[in-house]
Amino acid sequence: MSHVIPIHPEGSLHLHVVEPQFQGPAESVQAIVEALKPLVDAEFGLELPPGAWLRELKIEPGEAVMAIAPDLAQHGHMVAMLAFEVMRDHLPDTDIYVGAASA
Repeated sequence: MSHVIPIHPEGSLHLHVVEPQFQGPAESVQAIVEALKPLVDAEFGLELPPGAWLRELKIEPGEAVMAIAPDLAQHGHMVAMLAFEVMRDHLPDTDIYVGAASA
C-alpha cells in the first residue's frame, strides 16, 4: 500500500478559504472588496477569492474594521496596508482599523 505525501516549497502558502462576514451598508462593503481584490491578487500573483484573505469587514458610522486572514505569511503586512489605503479612500472621516483575525 502506498500514499502520496505532498511536498510544498518552503514559504509556500496554504490559504484557508472561508466565507467572510460583512456588516454595514452593502454598497460600501461591496465597493471596498471590489477595489481591494485586484490589488491583493497582484500582491499574490494569482487570482484569489476574497475568502482567502478576508475574514470580516464591519462598517459603522464613524468606524470601519477589517480582519484579514491570519495565515498570509509574508503577504499579511502588505494586504493590511492595501486594505487601509482602500478603506481610507472609500470612507473619509472614518476611523479605520485593520488587523489579523484570530487563528
